[in-house]
Amino acid sequence: VVKDYKVNMYVCGITPYAPSHLGHAMCAVVFDIVRRYLEFRGFHVRHIQNFTDIDDKMIIAASGEGIEVSALAQRNIRSYLEELNALNVLPATEFPRATEEIESIVKIISGLIQNDFAYEVDGD
Repeated sequence: VVKDYKVNMYVCGITPYAPSHLGHAMCAVVFDIVRRYLEFRGFHVRHIQNFTDIDDKMIIAASGEGIEVSALAQRNIRSYLEELNALNVLPATEFPRATEEIESIVKIISGLIQNDFAYEVDGD
């Protein structure tokens, strides 16, 4: 979204259930190029990239390693950020985590269901 030479750029981040891979790097490099171009053209860029640090894959992977989901997430996020740094990719302005937004996510989903824009299937 561009307004007054300000750009808000939201990029879906990784689900850190395993070490990052080339696809993660490619996505990061592409948006790094977009960001750098916009900044070169005089825009102020607010770049948000989330981490989906809780989901079924996270729970299964952590259980398989015998560690907490949060420890698995922290380890793989740290590694991912180190790899991006090695590639000279600028860090996002903010890195929100899904676990920090559970309350607002539940509120949004409840509103969607209440307004018949979404529905439950088998309790989900």
